[in-house]
Amino acid sequence: MALRTVIGAPLSLNARPLTWGMREKLPKDSLVLDTPAAIAERLRRGSLEVALIPSVEYLRNPDYEMLPEICIASNGPLMSVILICRKPPALIERVAVDTSSPGAVVLCRIILQRLHSISPLYIDWSPGVPLESVNAEAFMVAGDAAIQMWPRYDHIIDLSDEWRRLTELPFVHDVWAGPAIRPSVAKLLREARDQGLRHLSRVAWQEAERLDIPSGICLDHLTNRVYYTFGEKEREGLARFQHYAAEMNLCPSEAEREVPMVGI
Repeated sequence: MALRTVIGAPLSLNARPLTWGMREKLPKDSLVLDTPAAIAERLRRGSLEVALIPSVEYLRNPDYEMLPEICIASNGPLMSVILICRKPPALIERVAVDTSSPGAVVLCRIILQRLHSISPLYIDWSPGVPLESVNAEAFMVAGDAAIQMWPRYDHIIDLSDEWRRLTELPFVHDVWAGPAIRPSVAKLLREARDQGLRHLSRVAWQEAERLDIPSGICLDHLTNRVYYTFGEKEREGLARFQHYAAEMNLCPSEAEREVPMVGI
């Protein structure tokens, strides 16, 4: 399949089943892996044709189409979107947030406001900066860093589990989106997802080596905590997320930006 460098995705355990084996289907340098924020920015600039982006980035861009059927979703504890707390939620005044994951930042703000009735000050932070050096009572960590960090701390709020408690709906973390998704690219993305799901044990083993964590943790994560299908419940979860985020002026409302999906 002849493609220029057009496909982007996060370099993360959660996303790996969707991109595993994709390089062998694509010309050299046609798959770009980076942080969620960087991939979303590349798509906005037009250097990518389609990308796996945080759902909030899709909602913020009315020109994007979303590929149906595929997403990264959770329906309970995920361990890769967490809040590390130094104090009980009621006493949190400052939250340091991992800016590499814009969707997780919005989810954190929704959970703290709606479930814990607080509106703290949010400050930018990178998980590479030690917690001890940051003036904050809580730290929002997402992606691989969260999976690596959560065993080291006692007071953890799993934001994906909190979403389930708030809404009784799944949370859609990421979707394939772009200004226009060609049928040939859509076919490639579906085939890549199916191939990754058929080889979860190999994906888990490779990711465990990359992250330096036990392969059993990776396999449990990929088989029991995250999933990759988009259906009616996921559509409801995404619409609820849009509603809450719009009320906080974090994305357009449904009236301002419908949630169209292209049937390809």
